[in-house]
Amino acid sequence: MRIMILSTLVSCMLLVSACSSAPSSSLIVTYTPLPTQTPSPPSSYQVTLHALNNSGVAGNVALRLSGTTLQVTLHVTGLEPNQMHMQHIHGDSVHQSACPTPADADSAGIITVATTLQKAGPVAVDLVPYPAADAHGTVDWSQSINLERANIQGTPPLTQFVVVIHGMTYHGVYDGTFVVACGAITTAGA
Repeated sequence: MRIMILSTLVSCMLLVSACSSAPSSSLIVTYTPLPTQTPSPPSSYQVTLHALNNSGVAGNVALRLSGTTLQVTLHVTGLEPNQMHMQHIHGDSVHQSACPTPADADSAGIITVATTLQKAGPVAVDLVPYPAADAHGTVDWSQSINLERANIQGTPPLTQFVVVIHGMTYHGVYDGTFVVACGAITTAGA
């Protein structure tokens, strides 16, 4: 065992000796700094929400994207008072999302969740925690969301997504999935 350790030490010393006897020019390592990446300036977007299923819901959403952080601020009126309302950004990074229209209603005149998913696409960002509307049916909500944890891969233009709001009493029972408003995301000021 001692012979093996001694042999390994001698080999290492020979290797170090060989490296140090090499001409000094072969040991020069040049360092070229990488160009500094300038972060993209924040982008601002807006949404005007329009009522679906004769809900009377209206509102607006302001979005500000800075890197992978999305700041979302909602002001929505006409919601079911004192009820929780799901809210999502719908779409995917390949297709342009759209809000359903009255022409998309079923034979009972209802725009279903299934129809909404066909037009708007899947949930890309779950806007949680879901708020409860106040006694007047109003929601004022704001949250910062890390898009690295969302379904927006590679952060495509947000203008190909829509915002959908849910929750309404239907046939005497509150249905938290019932689609009540939708709006396309546009560039702020557009």
